[in-house]
Amino acid sequence: EIYVSDAQTSNQVIAAMWRSVLISVRILDGDLQQLDYVSLTVFPQFNSAAGENTVPILQSLASEVLSTVLTPTLPADTPPITTSMDLFQPDIARSVKVFEFNGLLCLALESYRTKSKDLNFEDLNTYDLDPKDGPPAELLTNDIPSFPFPTVFDFISEINRPADPATMSQLKYKFKIQDLKYDLTKMAKKKNPQEVVDSINCKLTRLKNWRDVLSNYYPSTPNPLLDLSDWADNVMEKFETLKYFVKTDPKKALDLQYDKKKVFIKIIDQWSDRLKRNFKYIYQSQ
Repeated sequence: EIYVSDAQTSNQVIAAMWRSVLISVRILDGDLQQLDYVSLTVFPQFNSAAGENTVPILQSLASEVLSTVLTPTLPADTPPITTSMDLFQPDIARSVKVFEFNGLLCLALESYRTKSKDLNFEDLNTYDLDPKDGPPAELLTNDIPSFPFPTVFDFISEINRPADPATMSQLKYKFKIQDLKYDLTKMAKKKNPQEVVDSINCKLTRLKNWRDVLSNYYPSTPNPLLDLSDWADNVMEKFETLKYFVKTDPKKALDLQYDKKKVFIKIIDQWSDRLKRNFKYIYQSQ
């Protein structure tokens, strides 16, 4: 497409370039079958005779402005005018070129797809694998590398360990015997109140530490709004993983069907709330 602009200054030329970028976004998002889009903007009112280096300066400026919002992940043989517009469409590459034709300043913008945006899950129903061939190339589970507890029972065993010197030296909760809401005289006949308080402080500290670990973990799941192609590949890999475990370890297949981070954070919050209820003050869970 060819556009005629009334831009007279360099800033107006760059603004016209952004207009072309936004048009390309709308066109390529509106038609997933279209592989590329080229626009040419002509500036008949721009006076390029004011300086001999006007075109090179504008070319450099246009490329620099685009690169401020882009991640330049380009092949080694890519011309310097080409770059990838990650801000708008990570699967679209764009090139901008400023030149003169018959004394008129022109700006050409080319946009083209680097990945197909068509999703095809037709082979999901027919997909099959033989466990004898081994697991798929990519096994996507809900395991969290920094959270080494395969089941809830393993996590409970870790939290319920007796108070240890390492945890006692780094307590994040320091409740006192006087904070207990029970009759200390009666409690002393069955349990040592100090041991009870130390045990609760240790449990609360361990729960808090593991909650921090989970809160700081962010799975690297592709965003379908930003990278639809990678998201589709991720869906296929999860499906292959599920099919593999259905045939080799059905219990593991069931364990894959929940959000481990969300579930364990909920367990930690509820457990912490119950432990804090051993003390006098009124505690309102979050």
